[in-house]
Amino acid sequence: MSQTNIQESKLKVLLNQLGHYFAGLNYSYGLRVAVGVGIAWFIAFRLQTDKPYWSIMTVIIVSLPMQSMLVEKFLARLIGTLVGAFAVTLLATVALDDQWLFTIYMAFWLSICAYLASIKSSMVTYCFALCGYTSAILGFALSISPSSYMVFQITQARILEILIGLVTAFFVSMLWPSHLERIIVKQKLRLQRSNVKQLYQALLTADFDPLKFNKVYEKTLLGLMDFRDLIYQEFLSVSTEREDNQMIYHYTYRLMRAMSGVLVLQSIKQDLLKSDQLAVTEYLNQLDQWFATAGITEKKLKRKPKAPDALLKTAKGAEFVTKLDEKFTEFYQTRLDQPIDEDLYMPDRNIHYSDRKEALINSGRTFISILFGMFFWMETQWDMGYILLILIGIICTLGATYPMITKLLTITFILTLLLTIPISFMLKFGLLIQATSIVPAMMIILPLYFIASLIRASSMLGFLVGYGFLLASSFLIGFSNPMSFDINAFLNQTFALLVALGIILLIFNIIRPTSNERKMIRFQQDIMQQFSQLANHVSLQAVKNYEALLTSAVQQAKVIPDIQEKSRFLAHCFLTVVILKEQLKLQNAGIEWIIPDNLITAIKEERIDEALLIVNQLEEKAPQEEQLTYWILHCALTSFNQFLEGMD
Repeated sequence: MSQTNIQESKLKVLLNQLGHYFAGLNYSYGLRVAVGVGIAWFIAFRLQTDKPYWSIMTVIIVSLPMQSMLVEKFLARLIGTLVGAFAVTLLATVALDDQWLFTIYMAFWLSICAYLASIKSSMVTYCFALCGYTSAILGFALSISPSSYMVFQITQARILEILIGLVTAFFVSMLWPSHLERIIVKQKLRLQRSNVKQLYQALLTADFDPLKFNKVYEKTLLGLMDFRDLIYQEFLSVSTEREDNQMIYHYTYRLMRAMSGVLVLQSIKQDLLKSDQLAVTEYLNQLDQWFATAGITEKKLKRKPKAPDALLKTAKGAEFVTKLDEKFTEFYQTRLDQPIDEDLYMPDRNIHYSDRKEALINSGRTFISILFGMFFWMETQWDMGYILLILIGIICTLGATYPMITKLLTITFILTLLLTIPISFMLKFGLLIQATSIVPAMMIILPLYFIASLIRASSMLGFLVGYGFLLASSFLIGFSNPMSFDINAFLNQTFALLVALGIILLIFNIIRPTSNERKMIRFQQDIMQQFSQLANHVSLQAVKNYEALLTSAVQQAKVIPDIQEKSRFLAHCFLTVVILKEQLKLQNAGIEWIIPDNLITAIKEERIDEALLIVNQLEEKAPQEEQLTYWILHCALTSFNQFLEGMD
């Protein structure tokens, strides 16, 4: 191939990659942000508020790629804003005359916000994060003008600016439906069923690697959880029909139910392959061929291959076939137009796993950071020091809701120094200074904000670059009314931003967030503690609540990268659910099955060889109706042990 052809080929590949990248950008979101910023900016100017950039920043914060996400954030922010304003007003009446006392009270209040933002559900989390955000904006601005008159003036001005941004972002989104959302939902819906089908195909492959199967199961489950949350938020979107969302929401839980026992079947399959490999392999191959064919549900289920007699003649083989039949029936009866099933279990969303230790760390860090910032302000007698406290309060309370916050802050600091500050300086003193009115100023800013919004929604790195630029530039440019082009004020704000990030980075490196490894170990210990309390005291509702708690814990673990401790935690979740469901199954059959304390202790301490020995001894002595339960537990423990050994 000639050099020219090689270059043409590379150019085509590059053009294709660029085409895919630009085709995947969320242009609707970019336009919503740009239009929302423009309208909020215009309204704030017309109402002659002194700091319209708070309206602009509010639009940027609450405008999200998915329309339904904005509605939830809007409600949370509205509540958070009002609660924050009330709290600051209350604190101001008590301690505004004493600057240090007022700062201590504010630090304590923001610590409470950071704690609650770290420990509650997603909407409540955001509500308290934004409550802290509003409190920081109002409270520390009051500290430079301690009078009852200024309390009223500053409070009503900041609330007005924040509400302008909130209402603008909300109505721009509502009047501009994001049809891309529905396309994404349909694409992800097909993907979820395809993923569950691939999991079944892996189950029907006799020699499929067990460790790889666990990874496929984990990926499929987490994908379904993400999709479920997306659909839950879609109930708040005007771009979708509520009845359609209801069907898809229930359909997602049916898919989760269809895959709920697949991991147990995999462990049973592995055990049967040791004792009757020929019969099991033959049956799985027949099922695999049948599963790959198309057909109407009822007719296809009737054509399902019959299990060989060699497999059915044993109780263990018959149990495996029965469980497979149940799973196939569940999978093929899972349809989008299926009537709502009253027996379909959906975890209670009011049951949450709370990592209280991490919440306390966030709370303490917020308190110390604010006091450190106050000390810096008092010692330097810096006239813009209150901005430093505002930024520290905002970053600490909002940062409590983000994973890997130390890395995010480090990257943000570097991007701010190398990208945002130079661009903001050139925009303000190179272009905006020449604008004679708000219209030409918008023509300069809005296209850049449109591009930054596209970058924000493109990837994780894009989020850091785009979001950081949008927030920091709106603060540094300072869309005041009238616009001010004081170089000293710009340098002061730049210094405040860098010092705030520097102080928080310092505190974050002194009071470090728990490492991902330690966090997952703590998750695992908490879950095993709940399991040991529930074992031998099972009821249908108790097991359902335990599953809801596991769902919440797994949901929080999603943001943690793939590490051994995370996989180990998920494996413990699987094992404990298997044990509790088997105990509940026997209880419903009128059989009281008591799990010995030494077995529970061995499982908690991961002495699996000892646990297997205990199970084998109990199986030999158990009555016939309990032997299958011990065998299933033996299979689950064996798979669990293989999983642990594969990680070492």
